[in-house]
Amino acid sequence: MKKIVLSLSFCLAVLALSAQATIDQQAVQQATDELTALYQLDAQQTPKMQIIQERLFRNLAEIEVLKDQQPILYLEKKKNIRRGMEASIKMMLTTDQMAIFNQQLVERRKKESDKIKNLKAEGASKEAIQMALLEIE
Repeated sequence: MKKIVLSLSFCLAVLALSAQATIDQQAVQQATDELTALYQLDAQQTPKMQIIQERLFRNLAEIEVLKDQQPILYLEKKKNIRRGMEASIKMMLTTDQMAIFNQQLVERRKKESDKIKNLKAEGASKEAIQMALLEIE
């Protein structure tokens, strides 16, 4: 009887973990294709980008439960996941590709700066500004 209960518990745990880690492979492939085109990745870089995107989508799926329960923690974790993805991408890019990557960073920073200016003009609190920046992620 103990073996049956133990094996059922194990099966349920495996099913729960596999359900948590399921990611949309089509979305992963689309993101990989877009970044491959943007950075003009070669045949050796494309599989690495696929792995990075799978990790990104898996990590985002894992923190999805926090979205409604703890929105601030969710947004902070999402920001950290993005930073990790950026670091992984930077390690695999060539010098020419880094120029494109850096331009993307500049554009995002300009967007964040504009958002801060608009919120300050509206009289938003520091916390509201931080939340808005995290939501841009």
